[in-house]
Formats: sequence, C-alpha cells, structure tokens
Amino acid sequence: MVRREHSDLRNASIRLCADLGLPVPISLPELESELEVRPLRQLADRALAMHAAVACAHGLPASVAQDWIQEEGVAAFLSGAECDVISGSAKHRVAVMLGAHALYVFSWMMGARAEFNPYGATPENLVHDFPNLKLKATSERFREACTLRKLPEILSVADNVYCLHWACRELQFRGRSAGVESVAIEYRRRALEWALGSDSWDAICLDT
Repeated sequence: MVRREHSDLRNASIRLCADLGLPVPISLPELESELEVRPLRQLADRALAMHAAVACAHGLPASVAQDWIQEEGVAAFLSGAECDVISGSAKHRVAVMLGAHALYVFSWMMGARAEFNPYGATPENLVHDFPNLKLKATSERFREACTLRKLPEILSVADNVYCLHWACRELQFRGRSAGVESVAIEYRRRALEWALGSDSWDAICLDT
C-alpha cells in the first residue's frame, strides 16, 4: 500500500481528530492552495448583519433590528432565513439563533477574540464582542477595532473545522454520537467557507 503524504496543515487536523477520539480523515481532500480571505469590510458587514438577525431571533424587536440594519447599510449581507426572521417570521428562528456559532468564528477572524476553540462551546459572552443593539449602538467602534487575522491562521482553523465536520458526519453515519458540538461545528465551517470563498451564504456547499 502506498503511504499518502499530507501537508503540515492536514497533519495537525488529523492529530486533533485523533486526540478527540474521532475518526481520522486520512483520505479527505485537502484545502485548495489558492484560497484567499474576503476583504475585512465584507467580513464585518456579514457579521454585523448576522448579529442583528441572531439578536432578533432571541427576542430583539424586529423593527429595531430592521432599522439598525438599514442604518448600518448591511441589509445585502443577510441570508434568506435571516431576512425572514427580521421581517417577523418565526419559521427559521431556531436556525438563525444557531448563527451565534458562526459569529464566534467571525469575532476571532476579526480580532475581537484572542482564542478560538474549533470544537468547544460558543462563549456565552459573545454578544459583547458586537455593538449593543438594545442601546442602538452604531458599528463604528466595532469596525475601528477590527483587525484581520493572517491567512495561515485562518486556513489552519478552516482545515480543523472541515475535518471535524467530516468526523461528526462519519460517526452520524455509523449511528454514534461525536461527543462534540456537531451543530456548532457545521455553522463554524459555513462561516469559514464563506470567508474563504465567493459564494453567497445560502449557496455555500458543505459536502464532506
């Protein structure tokens, strides 16, 4: 049998899965070498739009969320489900609430979080990383504080999350529990795929 060689990036992800007792993604394709991160402005716009939608799903009045999104000029960065929630629909409320897991990634990528745990719980105080919508705070201070992390850091986390997502699905296929927050990992992967790609949020493919 020919031994498959992996990049240092993938080897780190393989070790992570092994340390967690998860299936090891030996044959999973590696990330493309030409990936680039979207401009910081776009990352901030998407995160701010999602922040308002998540807040609305948690009980912020839809009218407050709508006004804030329009004033900040980030309406174009809402997903379809988020548009429904801020219009007052409860159809996608739970799914939009789970967007907090993606916000954890965005917060880290833009420097608000010093550390990021790809398989750990989303911090309960995450909301404090973003403007206080109850006080109708603008995004000015948030944007001024944003600093995009270096591409190698983001690629490392993206590969970790990609492999963790594969491992969770593999265990699900076997009828077993992963023992990690598989839903959180899925949302984090979507955020990273969006940040490193050009597709719209709703068009992101999460194949493993």
